[in-house]
Amino acid sequence: MSKRKKVTSAALAEILITETGKSLGGDASFLAPHLKIRHRSGEPNWNASVDIFGGALITEAFSEARERAKRLYALHD
Repeated sequence: MSKRKKVTSAALAEILITETGKSLGGDASFLAPHLKIRHRSGEPNWNASVDIFGGALITEAFSEARERAKRLYALHD
C-alpha cells in the first residue's frame, strides 16, 4: 500500500467537498457546515460524515468521495 499524504483537517474538508461536488456535477460547498471529521486510531486515522438530509444521491456521492480520500490522505493537524 502506498503512503498516504498528510493533510490538515481544513484541507481534508476541502478535498471531500470538492470530490463530492465532482460526483454530483456541481458545487457541494453547501456541505461545509455539516461536515464532521474525527480522528480515530488505525489506518486511515480519520473518519468523516455529513449531518444533512439530502437524499441518497448526496449521501452516496459523499460516501464515495470519503472512501477515495481515505486511501490517499492521512490527517495531520
